[in-house]
Amino acid sequence: MQVSELDMMSLSGLLEFLAYETCKPDPEVRKNAFSVLGGLIANMHANPIDPADALAVQAFAIALLKEAPMFAGSREEMLSSIAIITALVQAVGVALEQMTGKQLSDYAFFENPPKVTQQ
Repeated sequence: MQVSELDMMSLSGLLEFLAYETCKPDPEVRKNAFSVLGGLIANMHANPIDPADALAVQAFAIALLKEAPMFAGSREEMLSSIAIITALVQAVGVALEQMTGKQLSDYAFFENPPKVTQQ
């Protein structure tokens, strides 16, 4: 991938660049990329994402999950990636709330689990 080919003004371009940076062998570069990614996600709520961005964010979260074994050697990087994945999924959830009119809280899957009857 050529970084110069990326559209750094789009969310998907920024995510692609950060993915590129997090895969570099230098731990300091990876740490900085995760820091920038964390800041980007923390401010995502200020600029609601559109359906195309939601798809890019979801794809990034999936890709990050697939790369999770790469971070297994570093507890700090693993915890950071889990926090980022959670924030990414929440950002997509907010976008879907706006698109559908439904609330994420309507789907509290683990808060009130149904009683399972054994037969």
